[in-house]
Amino acid sequence: MYIMSFYEKYLKYKAKYLELKAMMGGSTDEVNKYTHLPQNEFMDTRFLKINSMLLREFEEKLKNSSSQYTMEQFRTYLHAINGYYHVFHGCKNIGGFENITKNQCLAKQKPVKDLYSKIVERLAPLNFIRGGVTGAKNFIAINAQNYDNYLKTHT
Repeated sequence: MYIMSFYEKYLKYKAKYLELKAMMGGSTDEVNKYTHLPQNEFMDTRFLKINSMLLREFEEKLKNSSSQYTMEQFRTYLHAINGYYHVFHGCKNIGGFENITKNQCLAKQKPVKDLYSKIVERLAPLNFIRGGVTGAKNFIAINAQNYDNYLKTHT
């Protein structure tokens, strides 16, 4: 029998709370709650719900050309994408998730794969990025290394 730690329970109920809040039209800048976390936190499979929520938030912000970002927010969104990608990268049953088919797994990877060009487009003109498109790609490579490596070898 598996017993959850307090931290795991906290993450579970926080993710549920954030999902419900988003469904009810709550604040969409949840990213600010996670900007202080180190990148390796997002790689934990227990963080998948939060990474998924941040991915949806990021997708919505990328659709709106007037969205504003800080460097910390962009970095956090990239960490979340990297963590989300990490869970599904091998299309295996990682972290005790239900068995999913290869097609289901690839479908879960598609949203993050398709975001790359939009992320580069939004990053390139920002003041904290030096070097335009090349600088944006370097920023992604540093803050979402696994995601970046996958895209370089599979696109």
